[in-house]
Amino acid sequence: MAISLSALVLNLLVAQLLIRVGHQRNSIALEADGQHLMTDVWTSVGVLAGLGAVGLTGWQALDPIIGLVLAANIGWMGFRLVGRSVQGLMDPALPDGQIEKINAILEKYAAMGITNHAIRTRQAGARSFVSMHIQTPGTWSV
Repeated sequence: MAISLSALVLNLLVAQLLIRVGHQRNSIALEADGQHLMTDVWTSVGVLAGLGAVGLTGWQALDPIIGLVLAANIGWMGFRLVGRSVQGLMDPALPDGQIEKINAILEKYAAMGITNHAIRTRQAGARSFVSMHIQTPGTWSV
């Protein structure tokens, strides 16, 4: 039990680190690894809870009930990860906050006669892409 509890705590710490770094770096792979490890943590919690509950109550049905709850959690986590992975493959547009920052920077150049249009953004993993048409004053040499 002590070894299982120690492994549970270590897995929890590593899982939280992977999830946090995955969010910071916008890495679906790191986040998925962390979520996978979290399912292992919850499975360990379930095993310990099942053993403890059956030992205290003597009610044998608690073990499979806890197992079914854990299975549902694993299924839900898998469903969410597949959804995030598919969304990541679709190269979604940058978040509104980042687009607002881009527009704020571009507005500074409007006074100089520099205009823009056809702004397109996309997020591919940890990389962000911006494409736009820039128009300079006709008197400028480009």
